[in-house]
Amino acid sequence: MQHRPVATLLSLTAPDGYNGDINLLVVVRDNGALAGVEVIGHRETPGLGDKIESGRSDWLQQFVGASLVNPPQTAWRVKRDGGYFDQLTGATVTPRAIVKAVQQVLAYLRDHGSDHFEFETDPITSSERIKLEGDKTS
Repeated sequence: MQHRPVATLLSLTAPDGYNGDINLLVVVRDNGALAGVEVIGHRETPGLGDKIESGRSDWLQQFVGASLVNPPQTAWRVKRDGGYFDQLTGATVTPRAIVKAVQQVLAYLRDHGSDHFEFETDPITSSERIKLEGDKTS
């Protein structure tokens, strides 16, 4: 029986949150659909932008099952900007940053997915930090 990865876990930073970097974990299935998004660090405003935390709201759940074709790439924006994704009341900058970062991850995997969905010697998919456009960590 041949084994192959069915998902990959990526760690990334959305550099353009309202109060700075938003650190994320993103799980993408081998079919290009999101299995989940989790915020692992941020400095967003308490009571507003911090609703990106899964313990404070279910806002991140809207990404589960999304891909570059569902919704179409042209809809990868918050609703306030004419897109598909909900924003948070009083905190539009924060969701914009996350939507943009997640879309960039999906585009990266579209172009480099074979690097993440094939085993080398160890069948554990490693986490990789993706340098996003405008990333302040370089």
